[in-house]
Amino acid sequence: MIPSSLKDPTSSIFSVEEPSTKQRSLNLRTSRLSTEFCTSLAPKFQMSAELLARYSTPPSSPSKHTHTLPPCELLSPPKIARVASQNGIRKNPPSAPSRPNLPSTDPISKKALAIASSLSIEANGSTHLLELLPGMKGHHSQLYRICSETPLVPGIPNENLYIKIFHEEAIQKHGRMIPTMMQNSLNQYQALQGKLPTIQIYNASTAKNDGYFVVQKVAPLPTPWTNKKSLASEDMALLEQIQKFFEFSWNDPSTLPLDLQRYNLGIDGEKVVLLDFMEHAEDELYAFRLIARSRIKSIAAGNFAVAQFLQTICPLDPPISEEDIPAL
Repeated sequence: MIPSSLKDPTSSIFSVEEPSTKQRSLNLRTSRLSTEFCTSLAPKFQMSAELLARYSTPPSSPSKHTHTLPPCELLSPPKIARVASQNGIRKNPPSAPSRPNLPSTDPISKKALAIASSLSIEANGSTHLLELLPGMKGHHSQLYRICSETPLVPGIPNENLYIKIFHEEAIQKHGRMIPTMMQNSLNQYQALQGKLPTIQIYNASTAKNDGYFVVQKVAPLPTPWTNKKSLASEDMALLEQIQKFFEFSWNDPSTLPLDLQRYNLGIDGEKVVLLDFMEHAEDELYAFRLIARSRIKSIAAGNFAVAQFLQTICPLDPPISEEDIPAL
């Protein structure tokens, strides 16, 4: 028997809805689904709105007593997807550049920045004007000449002194580590007294409060052997003194190595002295051995014979070759 629906050509199985009727039906279904979806989410949106209003209340509002957000699934930050690097090692995507770690509460850094800005220091009831020394800027600090006539250190002419302070780039880079770096330098200076010749820090006991070092002015280390192929007798007088610094450093178990680059050594009369003191400690004992190769190459100044001489004290493995000592 044929179903009645097939007999009647006007039944719905054969009928075609008018476009307008079909659109109205679709709109009705969409509206129904939207209503159900919004109804199911309404409590969560209401809770989020209430939390947002509650925790965005200004601190000055008397109705707000705490600003600690409770654990809330809706307010937790989304997890950052991990991406694969080119070599197949998975890692987090690069983050946005961080703001400089400026030492907002560090008095040493504040004083150093103020000195660099005003080009003056206050000491012993007097204002001492400073002049920046071009070409006397290191990785962390800058040297200044004292221009005032009033002696900064009693009994020492200002022309025999330099002011050494941390410069702005170092402060921006190292931030709140500046006091530790300053203390490391002072620790090394004090540990070397009576063991190796150094320049004098006249305010070693007050430097951290002052925000700067008052240091002895000495001549830079001459390197008459630069780019030569051999050593003259006059070269040996200097190199034998320098060798003592390398011998001490190679056998020193300290984690704070001596920074024996040639511009960190100077001449006080006829005596070689250490001008600079290390700010950063290493994680390993005998830390100088980590940097000995580069420091020997610095002193060699293009002369392989100098490198050979210093390696009799510092037995590097592998040793420095002639190709490792290019001309300056």
